[in-house]
Amino acid sequence: MSAQPFLRTEPRPASYKRVHVGLAGRYKFRDNIYPCRAVEMSAGDVRLRAPVAPPPEERVVVQLDELGAFIGAGAQAEAEGFVLPLRLTAQQRSRLADRLTWLANRRFLELREKRGLPRVVPREPAAALTLPCGGAHSVTIRDLSAGGVCVDTPLRPAIGAALRLGQAPLVVLRHTENGFAGIFARPLERIDEFIQL
Repeated sequence: MSAQPFLRTEPRPASYKRVHVGLAGRYKFRDNIYPCRAVEMSAGDVRLRAPVAPPPEERVVVQLDELGAFIGAGAQAEAEGFVLPLRLTAQQRSRLADRLTWLANRRFLELREKRGLPRVVPREPAAALTLPCGGAHSVTIRDLSAGGVCVDTPLRPAIGAALRLGQAPLVVLRHTENGFAGIFARPLERIDEFIQL
């Protein structure tokens, strides 16, 4: 595989901790593709259970279910696979941190949503939705709870896409007739009709 320049990236911040993800995927180096499973991941590296560990100097492309593709180098071999430092921009690192927080809390949040958390309709329902590409759009909040929100918008972001509603990290859970429903990466601490995201 020919050497290619990486995007301008930052070192893995020490404050990022790995969370259990358990995602299937595959990785490629030297034009060979192998299956793998991401056991743990942070916003700076990923621990893979894999059949072959690449040499540390090799550029590795990893494709993971639900998270997409990542590029890394400097693999550290382990007994059942390797840990791969990821080459990410600051923006990519921030989005990945939100997605990992959501994955870590997903079962809890989905359970809370199914139990029917109290929902409110904000007096000021207009909010800014930031897409993964960085574009911002105005949407209307139909209703929300501490764990999730339903918005009206002609946009149809992909299920599982990491977005921001105002300042709140949000992941798309399902599409609705007039927009989509999502769950917050971190439950809101307080909600009432005067809330502004």
